[in-house]
Amino acid sequence: MKNLSWLKAGLIAAGVAVMMQILNFASNFVVCIACISLPITCIGWLVIPLGAGFLSATWSKLEKDDFVEALKQGALAGLVLGIIVGTVSLIMNVLLSTLRITALETADFLTNEDPTGLLGNYMSFSFGLPFQVICCGGVIVMDMILSALGGIIKVALSKNSNK
Repeated sequence: MKNLSWLKAGLIAAGVAVMMQILNFASNFVVCIACISLPITCIGWLVIPLGAGFLSATWSKLEKDDFVEALKQGALAGLVLGIIVGTVSLIMNVLLSTLRITALETADFLTNEDPTGLLGNYMSFSFGLPFQVICCGGVIVMDMILSALGGIIKVALSKNSNK
């Protein structure tokens, strides 16, 4: 049976990260949530990938000097995490942009202002979407690096504890 601990760790970390994104998404509509979600988000984007790599290396039951396998397990967990989080982030940002444009069109109906004159409409679809796709690639790479680091930390800690 193949060792799929990286998949389990990546899926668990992605679940936590998606819940964090939903909380962050809600802060766009309920301002008082932003006071809570901002510190959690800042800490979470570092801790979640490290935890995914750490969990992956723990569940793999790696030997004390198996740094290469820990690196591989962590990077694979980060890849799963990054793909899921990047995809959900892209979908949520497109949804949020659509909601904002709908609100701007409503404002146009009520106030007779030109909603296309606002920078938000233009930025959302002509610049924001391609930029978001590029950022998703960066998220995947950063999650892989941090998760690999988490796996290496786990093996390094187990090495010191077995002496």
